[in-house]
Amino acid sequence: NFYFIEKPEDIPGIFSKELDALLSVVGQNVQLTINPSETTHITRIYGYKAEDEDENNGLKLSMGDIFDQEVKSILLEISFFPHAFGKHEVLHVQWDYVDVTEGAKLCTLQYKIEANFTNDLNLIMNSSNPHVEKQVKITESAMAIEHAITAFDQGDEETGKMLLQQQADEMLVVAVQTEDAELREEAQMLYSHLENFSFSSKARKSLHEQKYRQMKRKK
Repeated sequence: NFYFIEKPEDIPGIFSKELDALLSVVGQNVQLTINPSETTHITRIYGYKAEDEDENNGLKLSMGDIFDQEVKSILLEISFFPHAFGKHEVLHVQWDYVDVTEGAKLCTLQYKIEANFTNDLNLIMNSSNPHVEKQVKITESAMAIEHAITAFDQGDEETGKMLLQQQADEMLVVAVQTEDAELREEAQMLYSHLENFSFSSKARKSLHEQKYRQMKRKK
């Protein structure tokens, strides 16, 4: 995990957080395999690097260990070929992990993911999932931070600040509309970066930490 340590006094708290997590491990070597159907194409996976195997083995994601009460969230961008009206399987996913709650037991779980297809424009326009939309907005924030850091590294401070400001404004609007405290907090963090902004090693690391946490969806 990546942390920006602003001052030495922060170190004990970070180690305590990490060690507490290690003591609550319930699964190790978690691996997710994603097999799209013949009519589904995965265009991008955010936050994790997939090992692109052959068509029979699908995409494999190594996700490390999982702790008690932890939620691992993965955002996929997928596209479809035309489908007939109705429900169709679009993805087949498989989890492999070692259960360490009672010894060390190798476990496998499989799921089929289906999607409903329709030509009803009203259903299409109103079918957004608030949880997914929130994950998209957080990911967009991480990508905006990444682009801003690139601009800062190239000496273009004006563009970098504009990207952060624009993303903070957009995220705050969504936070107000949805009354979402987490999005409001993320927007406020971007605003705090912009206050009396001066790009430095410290500012870069702080921005990188926020980007890393958003991409990995860590609270």
